Amino acid sequence: MIRKVMLPLLMLWSAGLFAMEENLIPDPELNSPGKWNLAKGYRILPGVGREGNKAIYAERTDPTAYGFAGITVPIDTLDKGTEYEFGGQIKTLPLAEGKGVRGSLIVQFYRQGKFLSETWKHCPPNSIDWTLTESTFNIPPEADRVFFGVLIPRNTVGKVWFSNLYIRPKKMTF
Repeated sequence: MIRKVMLPLLMLWSAGLFAMEENLIPDPELNSPGKWNLAKGYRILPGVGREGNKAIYAERTDPTAYGFAGITVPIDTLDKGTEYEFGGQIKTLPLAEGKGVRGSLIVQFYRQGKFLSETWKHCPPNSIDWTLTESTFNIPPEADRVFFGVLIPRNTVGKVWFSNLYIRPKKMTF
C-alpha cells in the first residue's frame, strides 16, 4: 500500500523539481537568429551543438578584433532578490600553435542605457571537448536591463562553439 502511494507522490515531486528549471534566455534553442545580436565572426549553426542541436559558432583570426553575440533577457522575467545561475557547454579550437583560446559567458547589467556591472565565466583554455561552464549572479537593485552574451576574449584567436546556454534560478543545495 505504501508503495502505491509513495511512488506516484515521488514522481509528482520530481516532475515539479524539473519543471522549475525553466530557461530564462528568450531563445535558448537558437531558433530565432534575429533575436540575437551577432557580431562579425559569430553565427548560429545547425547540428554542431553538444547534442547535435544548434550552437553559436565564433571564429577570430585577428587578435585585435573584438565582438560578441548576445541577447537581452527581459527584466520582468527575473526577480532581483533571487540568485541565478548561468552557463552552457563550450568547445574550442585554437588557431595558433601554443596559444590558448577560451570561450566566455558574460551577464551585463544596465540602468537607463548606462553600464552598471558584469559577471564573467571563462571555460578552461583549449577545451577541445564540450565543457560545462557555469557561474552565478545577482541582479543589482538599480538594474533595468540584463544582457547575456558569449564571446572569445580579447587578444586571442580561435574557434569556439557555445551550446545549451541557460539562465535559471539557482538550485538550492542542502
